Amino acid sequence: MKARWIYLLTIVLLAIFLLTAESFCQGISRSSGIGLRIGSWNVTNHPTRISTSGYGKDAVVDIGGAGAWFYFFSRLYNNWFFEFNLGAVGGVHEEHTNYIIKNTEVSAIVPMLFGLRYDLLSTRFPTAFQPYLCLGGGPYWTTSTKTESVLFTGQQTVESSLKYGAYTGGGINIVLTSWFAFNFDLKYHFVDFEFEKDYSGLEFGGGFTFMWGSKREIFQIKEIRPWVTDLYPAYYQFYNTYPLAYVSIKNVAGYPIEVNIKSNIRHYSERPKDSGFVRIDRGKTEHIPVTAIFGKQLLQANQREPAVLDMEIEARAGRTLKRQVSAQITIHSRNAWNGDTDKLIYFVTRDNEEILKLSREIVSEKEINDNDALGKFQTAQIIFDELKNRGIHYHSDPNIAFY
Repeated sequence: MKARWIYLLTIVLLAIFLLTAESFCQGISRSSGIGLRIGSWNVTNHPTRISTSGYGKDAVVDIGGAGAWFYFFSRLYNNWFFEFNLGAVGGVHEEHTNYIIKNTEVSAIVPMLFGLRYDLLSTRFPTAFQPYLCLGGGPYWTTSTKTESVLFTGQQTVESSLKYGAYTGGGINIVLTSWFAFNFDLKYHFVDFEFEKDYSGLEFGGGFTFMWGSKREIFQIKEIRPWVTDLYPAYYQFYNTYPLAYVSIKNVAGYPIEVNIKSNIRHYSERPKDSGFVRIDRGKTEHIPVTAIFGKQLLQANQREPAVLDMEIEARAGRTLKRQVSAQITIHSRNAWNGDTDKLIYFVTRDNEEILKLSREIVSEKEINDNDALGKFQTAQIIFDELKNRGIHYHSDPNIAFY
């Protein structure tokens, strides 16, 4: 009963670990890897068994075949990988008769195989389980040693040859981190391209893989186009919605992705601002506008100085990739003006301390009822007339076609 509870607890912990791994392991994202695998392959054409008869006088021992594999893989394109497998598998068949006659046959095979692997799930699927199909071929070096002994005499025969063949099969990688995975596979080997003859047979293996290399790209930054290179503090309200730059993103993943850009101007932004996730279909390019949130630091600028617009590009499609880019801009002093008459309205605001002080002085000596609309109109009229007396005249906006 205790052993059963330990078994169930192990299964539960393994399931929790694999489900947790799904949050940060989405497919084979690395470009290369190496691994070690233990395999079982019946190279003796005898079932694995130990049998005796005649009170132990007659015995047969068969170990069908077991061995180890070293393998290497490298990404060719998208979900296609090149793989190299080098293995060594051996088996033993032994017979005893009346304690006198002993026949022993030891068979071994050393394959050196080259092939292709195709991952069935793309990296956009957030799962630790990644099935694949594979096929390939190459040389199989085989050797067989037979020993037959009667009483005190014996005869030994050694045969070896180099054969060629192919394999096909599939398996699954259980990806635990971006650099480590467990591997299980099932392959059928056609030695001398024969089916169920000599060394041909089914091979099952399991092991682990270490991976390295750059992660697979799912997007490319085609262009960063600054739209505002000179930033004037008086226009900060305008800049909160006006694009400071455009970033052109191309989808190279082969499936739709979503891209968000977080922008921040060092020392002048209160916090990063998100562009919001934009869907980009495969092979398409989108031009995503970048804006920023400004704080009081911008209004305190008293001289022209350079600044940096930082952008974090985040793309998601099952897994998430991030890249950092920057652009250079210039911050002008708080009283600077670029000569654009349309922007003069940003220099005069109702919360400006000097404007409030002047308006209060103008209406302080007047008797106005501020509780109704007529009183507000009188206040505006009094201020308008006083500004006119001080030489400040109102001019209507020019009538410009298509403006």
